[in-house]
Amino acid sequence: MSDKAVHPLRGPASESDINTYLENAKPSLNKDNVEFGQWYWAYSEAKSEDAKEEKAEQDKDKLLEEGKKLEDILLKECERIKAEEPVRENKKSGKRSQKQWREDAYKTFNEGVKDLAKECNILSGKWLFFPGPESVDATWSKVVHSLTSADGALHKHAKCNVAKVAANTHNPEAGGGSADHPIYCICVYVDDSWDKKAVGEVFEILVKELKLHSQSYKCDANTILGIDSKHKSGIPSSLWKATDIMSKAELDELKNAKKEESTKKFNENAKVAAKKTSAEDEVDGFDEVSSSEDEGPKKKKAKK
Repeated sequence: MSDKAVHPLRGPASESDINTYLENAKPSLNKDNVEFGQWYWAYSEAKSEDAKEEKAEQDKDKLLEEGKKLEDILLKECERIKAEEPVRENKKSGKRSQKQWREDAYKTFNEGVKDLAKECNILSGKWLFFPGPESVDATWSKVVHSLTSADGALHKHAKCNVAKVAANTHNPEAGGGSADHPIYCICVYVDDSWDKKAVGEVFEILVKELKLHSQSYKCDANTILGIDSKHKSGIPSSLWKATDIMSKAELDELKNAKKEESTKKFNENAKVAAKKTSAEDEVDGFDEVSSSEDEGPKKKKAKK
């Protein structure tokens, strides 16, 4: 199903402009965003100059060419390890395990990608989220408000300037899951993937202020090279994990706090709904239904 193009939102934007954008850029509608690569985009400010974008395209070609050489070396080394090295470590003989050899190969590859990405000026990357249809709109709304509002925490961070969400679950680049459990992809970008301080600060904004928990951060260089979770080498596709930024104890504490907050909000909404229903029943003249079939309806007091 095709739909009209939804243009990116650029901050700083008014609340009215943000809400209008979100009405159109609503991924749960599962429509096609025909002119913008099947994604809905949001920017903290004006986009980069055209000249810089053209240079990025040229750098991307070089990254692909040189990165393919690094990938070939990695795959050949993994094949050698599987054929020649023991599965388990033998401390007595000094033999290293296949896992230890692979970790060295992964490290060499990652260092090569890092150097190449810097040389090609493709340093950006993203924290990834994979919400389902029931939560994708609310999650995307939080990100957009924080990124494009003048007082938004992401908007104020100098190293976070772009976010996007898959416009539908049949997007070949970002749709996923299955027919029974479709998922979307949301990316919140950081300018320099190897600037751990900035990557960590953006993560903390997402977790602490927006109550959004991402498990992994992937650099754009790996995306361009096609390094994903199903890569033949078995190399992890993410550059950073949540536990690289915060301890498991800290993350668990924040998740529990979020759960308690959600439960409290649910109970408060339930109470409000119950009071509203009771008030409406009273206005309509209906008696409260008995909880037992053995009880008769409550008698109304006779009017004097």
